[in-house]
Amino acid sequence: MSRSTISSLESQLSTATHELELATFLNKGILQTNTEYKLRIAELESENIILRKAESRLAGTEDALEDAEKRIKVLEEERDVWEEELETAKENMESAKRDKDAAIRERDHERNQRELWEERFWELRGSLEGLVERANYQTAPLTAYCDVFTSATADTRSCKEEKMAGGIGERGGRCLCTQGWEAESHG
Repeated sequence: MSRSTISSLESQLSTATHELELATFLNKGILQTNTEYKLRIAELESENIILRKAESRLAGTEDALEDAEKRIKVLEEERDVWEEELETAKENMESAKRDKDAAIRERDHERNQRELWEERFWELRGSLEGLVERANYQTAPLTAYCDVFTSATADTRSCKEEKMAGGIGERGGRCLCTQGWEAESHG
């Protein structure tokens, strides 16, 4: 073989070796990059799994929040109804209290009136008993009952007879035993 051929072959071999080294270097770089990409992909997949779990929890939390908001709305409506019922109950209680106070005032007024009438009754009874005692004392020697002159019949009867007949006061009779008092005021 000739020298030029050997030189040419050495040159080709050198070029091929150089290309092979370059290809090996590039292949190592590509393999390292692929390894880095695989690691990064694994990290991203792990993060993706974490994000999916977080999204799932977030969806559950959003559902729970929505349910809680619905429950809050229902509770607020119930609270509004209770507040209205409470206001109505307060108004009814105030009305009942006013009615009770009015009834107490009326009862006290009636009690006072009854006590007043009872006092008047006992005073009048005492006065009448005193008058009857004086009248009985003054007329005791005469008769128990007096004669009554009636203007309608112009006859004379006793107070007892006139009273039994219902005539005292109706026919304008006058009691003659009690110093001319009107018959209806005679006992």
